[in-house]
Amino acid sequence: MGQLKDYFYISTSDDRMLAYINGTDKSNSLDQEITEDAMLELLKDNQITYGVNSSVIQLILTNIDEEKSPLIIAKGKPVQHGTDGDINYFFDSNTDIDKTTNWSFRDVMRIPSVQQGQRLATLVLPTHGEDGMDVYGKIVQPKPGKPYMIKAGKM
Repeated sequence: MGQLKDYFYISTSDDRMLAYINGTDKSNSLDQEITEDAMLELLKDNQITYGVNSSVIQLILTNIDEEKSPLIIAKGKPVQHGTDGDINYFFDSNTDIDKTTNWSFRDVMRIPSVQQGQRLATLVLPTHGEDGMDVYGKIVQPKPGKPYMIKAGKM
């Protein structure tokens, strides 16, 4: 039997999170059985080390003529980017008044009020995020969240 790379080739997505196995023109004329070790060796030759799906390998080994290519043979771990910081307010800062039947023209706006010792707001810090891993086994760094920028003036 010829080399397995004569019958199949590996391609990856642009973000390197998916690896595909593609059949060549010769893959339909494969005369001998393929072993799982040979398929893993093909992946190793292409430096695919993370997220290999063994069920897809078994599917290729059993139904080589019936399967359409490309098949996703490996998936990376997606990166989780950090969340931005925020501020949570614990009082109602709305100045609008309810214009009901008892409404008076003297009621121009509602003045927000709070009690002594009442928590007004909390600052939520940004998070770093979680690392991802591409199909080559390389760590993908997350984008950290941005801190909340407090500006003086209206909320």
